[in-house]
Amino acid sequence: MKPRIAKSRGPALARRMREAIGGLEERERQVLALLLVERLTVLEAAGALKLTMREVGELYATALQRLARGSGARGQRNAA
Repeated sequence: MKPRIAKSRGPALARRMREAIGGLEERERQVLALLLVERLTVLEAAGALKLTMREVGELYATALQRLARGSGARGQRNAA
């Protein structure tokens, strides 16, 4: 199910996300791009970046946490 974003919040949320992504370390941005945009596996991303799978996982988790804080996300879920 696609999350609903009020039209008035859409541009503001997009701006906050751009700022939050810009605040990430280069390696964190690379990991996000490979996993989420290029849809590589953790093993493939690790090989591409010459990192271990554990390092890729740690960078991914850290990036997601930093994005959640930087975007103003509150960790709330929609009721099912």
